[in-house]
Amino acid sequence: MPYEWVDNEVALEHNGVKVYHVYKGDYMSDGPMSYHYSLEAGGSFDTSFDVDEVNRVLNNPVNTDEPTTDVDFATSVLKAAIEQGLLTDGMEDHDVWGKVQEKKA
Repeated sequence: MPYEWVDNEVALEHNGVKVYHVYKGDYMSDGPMSYHYSLEAGGSFDTSFDVDEVNRVLNNPVNTDEPTTDVDFATSVLKAAIEQGLLTDGMEDHDVWGKVQEKKA
């Protein structure tokens, strides 16, 4: 069966920065992953970043002890990361990991 490559769906657009869903095995039919996202429309799990890790390097602006859905948690972390300049328009996923590693050091 032939496959067609399509851009990932936008998970969030905030302050001009688009964040995209990624999919397990790159199959949209499997649904979006809860904690992995991409700044690239064609991003995959292999190049994605983890919002849990982003939340840690931002000193946990989103309280993980409060009851929340995975989507609410991810949205809050992504918005905080954009507002604090960790995620910016035009970045690629490897740039996110570089910034995360810098902040951890």
